[in-house]
Amino acid sequence: MMRWILLGVFLLGAAVCASWGIELVDKVVAVVDDDPILASEVEAYAQFVMQQDPRKLSSQEEEQLRGQILQELIDRRVLLAEARKDSIVVQDREVDQELQNRLDQEIQNVGSEQKLEETYGRPLRQLKRDLRERIREGMMIDQVKWRKQQEITVTRGEVEAFWKEYQDSLPEMPEAVKVRHILRNLRPSQDAREAALKKAWELYNEVKSGKDFEEVAKESSDDPGTASKGGDLGETNRGDLVPAYEEVAFQMKDGEISEPVESSFGFHIIRLDWRHGEKIHTHQILVRLKSQETEEHDAEAFLDSLRTRILAGESFADLAKQYSDDKESAPSGGYLGWYEMAKMPSDFRQAIGGLKAGEISKPFVSEFGAHIIQVMDHQEKHKMSLAKDWDRIEQAAKNQKRDKEFLGWIAQLRQQVYIDTTMVAESKP
Repeated sequence: MMRWILLGVFLLGAAVCASWGIELVDKVVAVVDDDPILASEVEAYAQFVMQQDPRKLSSQEEEQLRGQILQELIDRRVLLAEARKDSIVVQDREVDQELQNRLDQEIQNVGSEQKLEETYGRPLRQLKRDLRERIREGMMIDQVKWRKQQEITVTRGEVEAFWKEYQDSLPEMPEAVKVRHILRNLRPSQDAREAALKKAWELYNEVKSGKDFEEVAKESSDDPGTASKGGDLGETNRGDLVPAYEEVAFQMKDGEISEPVESSFGFHIIRLDWRHGEKIHTHQILVRLKSQETEEHDAEAFLDSLRTRILAGESFADLAKQYSDDKESAPSGGYLGWYEMAKMPSDFRQAIGGLKAGEISKPFVSEFGAHIIQVMDHQEKHKMSLAKDWDRIEQAAKNQKRDKEFLGWIAQLRQQVYIDTTMVAESKP
């Protein structure tokens, strides 16, 4: 069975179809718990996967790929039904953060917001609207999977049996380090916030005194996606924009200009052009909170104080649980696991270069924020063995067991959910 091809696909369904000019055909090929799967959805994923494969697939291979994708889409719908049955809820702010993170990554990959919009053939706000519920569903599925996987453990005997069977096929271990870290996000200081608010009020007063709103937006707005268009956000539906912005905009009168409104992006000056029911057309001037060297310095100084405390005898793990902004690793004391030195980001590699097991890096800043890292263990390149690599062999054994039992669990869930694939056979000549 294919190993979750779709989990790495970001822009889903209709968004992908648009980028390749795929005609959206409302033909249902399967139904899972009253949730339809469209032929266009299967085709969109197939086109994406084939673009990543340098080989030219034969017609038979393409058909097999579409069949695999359909089965995975069915499995995802089954897991989504299980998540709903378990009353798993993902908060809006978590969805918005994940959506923004993925969009930021895509923008970084293609080079700019404009290129992203060109790639997918639609404005960024429409992409957000198309993807928000997909992201929410994916996060619900991830929670279901995580809960199930935590139930699956391996005994010492199972690890030894795994080693006995696979030791000859396991790869040679490259130079690697086992690390934990404490992350501090770079938060704009109060001074930066006050400076941004002051500028926003200055721009607001310019507009209120008669200066053309669109000219001020072109000259001063910090939103690269709308500044060149005079701040025009166009027609949007409720839910397209950040809540703080919409809360004000939907209460304004046509033609009204708001005082500065604070959101996670900074301060907005909003002009409501019109509202029709749940649709609005607005212009904005955005003043972002700018991270400055002082914020980096403050974060590094704080981490340096933690480092001093650790060197004096306090537990790195305890301080990570208390102070790290990395939500995923903080509960486990900042544990990140093993990393191949050659594959680590250069700033991480430089920070820990030459450190021995137990030593702690000096504070440094990366694209993720400010960090200190503790090297828990260091291993040179070597042939894998139970004595040196027990935890990694144990993890490999656990992953294998989890894969096997997880597939069996999904097969059981399939028996408990209504699934109809008869239309697939009916659609074939």
